[in-house]
Amino acid sequence: MPDTTQRTRSFVVPWPVVLMAGLVVALLLAFSGAYGFLGDEMYFVVAGRHPAFGYVDQPPLTPLLSAASVGLLSVSPTAVRVLPAVEAALVVVLVALISRDLGGSRRAQFLAAVTAAVSGYLAAGHMDTTTGLDLLAWALILWLAVRLLAGADRRLWLAGVRLHGQGRGGSPARR
Repeated sequence: MPDTTQRTRSFVVPWPVVLMAGLVVALLLAFSGAYGFLGDEMYFVVAGRHPAFGYVDQPPLTPLLSAASVGLLSVSPTAVRVLPAVEAALVVVLVALISRDLGGSRRAQFLAAVTAAVSGYLAAGHMDTTTGLDLLAWALILWLAVRLLAGADRRLWLAGVRLHGQGRGGSPARR
């Protein structure tokens, strides 16, 4: 019989890690309107308004999310950069979860989150490109791999394979 305490604990994140992820979103959004659109950001918005199964230069997921963000929030650099900021924060949380699943204490989880927050990966959350989704997909895949190697339910392999397939929708590097 599977251990239910491990299953219920799998998404519990210490509050300092949540605070760090929130700070990442706040800082990224605070500075997102300080400069205009990156050329690719407007291209993604326009491409997302004319959906296709794929474009010459990238898969459809990033343009669809960019167009949805602008449709919900408005046409502004900040609106386009909300999802990348959230993606960066989710990577910070996933790094802390990986630390926890490798046996790290709450302090180790917080230090892992701080390290992820101040690393170069933070730049991926500063603009709307295919990189943010790519980093998020790989962070999720690594977290699933760590959990599987620690003896988690083997059905997680299916989630990892499915996630890898979905991750291909965000980045042209893995077409």
